[in-house]
Amino acid sequence: MDAKRRRSKEGARLALVSEVVAVVGPAGVLVEVAPAAVTVLDRTPDELVGRSPAELVAEPDRSRLEAALALGRGGVRARPPDGRGRWIAVEIHPGAEAGADASEVVLVIKDVSELVEVEGRLQAAEARYRALTEDLPDVVFAADAQGLLTHLNPSFERQTGVAMADVLGSNVADLVQPDERPRAVAALDDLFGGVVTVARFEGRYQSVLLGTLAWFEVAVRLVRTEHGHVTGTAGVIRDVTARKEAEVQMAHRARHDGLTGLLNRGAIIEHLVAALAPPTSGCVAVHFLDLDGFKQVNDRLGHEAGDALLADVGGRLAGALRAGEVAGRVGGDEFVVVSVNQGPVDGAVDDAVDGAVGVVERLHAALTGNEHGVTASIGVATGSGGSGTSGSALLRSADEAMYRAKYERMKRSSLLIG
Repeated sequence: MDAKRRRSKEGARLALVSEVVAVVGPAGVLVEVAPAAVTVLDRTPDELVGRSPAELVAEPDRSRLEAALALGRGGVRARPPDGRGRWIAVEIHPGAEAGADASEVVLVIKDVSELVEVEGRLQAAEARYRALTEDLPDVVFAADAQGLLTHLNPSFERQTGVAMADVLGSNVADLVQPDERPRAVAALDDLFGGVVTVARFEGRYQSVLLGTLAWFEVAVRLVRTEHGHVTGTAGVIRDVTARKEAEVQMAHRARHDGLTGLLNRGAIIEHLVAALAPPTSGCVAVHFLDLDGFKQVNDRLGHEAGDALLADVGGRLAGALRAGEVAGRVGGDEFVVVSVNQGPVDGAVDDAVDGAVGVVERLHAALTGNEHGVTASIGVATGSGGSGTSGSALLRSADEAMYRAKYERMKRSSLLIG
């Protein structure tokens, strides 16, 4: 095809496109420009043909366009020379790849003013977002649609001592310990599945600063476009280590005596209920101890000395426990040791008597040598798992046996087998 016919055919094609397609000839000047130049460049094709393509952009940007033209491919984003504040993008394609002669270069020129404006607004919004989150005590993060972290505010490094660069690109669920990740993944699945609007989960993270595992609470929301397309997630990570430690302490205080650290009355009864409930079998023995002479210590030396004695007794009992035994303080100077034998029920009464005597002797030995020479009256009651005996009834029977031992002024126990 001769040059005249080719130019005619290209001119017809260029007249149909809204973006500006221009052809740079072997001499390095524009030889064909689409009619859309009037709209995009505010210049007619006749005004541009024969000129250097560098004149398509303002003076400060011409060197960048000339460098790209020298390579024969690539592109630049620049302002046109009309001074109206618009932006254009110039894409450079080798002629052979764009349907022109191999000696030519094809330019595709688009008005990207609106795109640049939108990008500017996004950049400003991102700058405001970063400024707002920069000094927040909580960790603020963003992740892409695959759950990979793309942003963390500086609070992450301040709280963990871990560099953000070491974490960015990893999955949000990887922030918690391996054994806790299934729970995190399930929460995120519910979020993406529309089950919840906010996914919440807790987990532990290795804090370099603390040198231990710290607890974090994570709240995550989906990020959507104005058309509802999910582009990723954003959320907040809050250090809840102090709260978790307080919860552990509260749970411990709810089941333990504050003075001795032993189980309290409620926890002892819970333990008995579990030990006696079907299909449990075996013998359960309750050893009920009441300190002899405690009131005199309190009256003579004061409550502080009495408390110190109770704490000492609690420590002695805890130190005397063996496998299958727990100790508790169930009253002012009243203590309980529960023994659970998971062996066969046959011969339980004889075993209970022998075992109770052995435990009583061990408990008396543990109390020997305390500062005030206090001894204890001990009563024992036994029951078998699955027999229908209640924990409260067994504790009450042991209490009654203890009082009989006290009234008889004995230092050894009177056994009540129930």
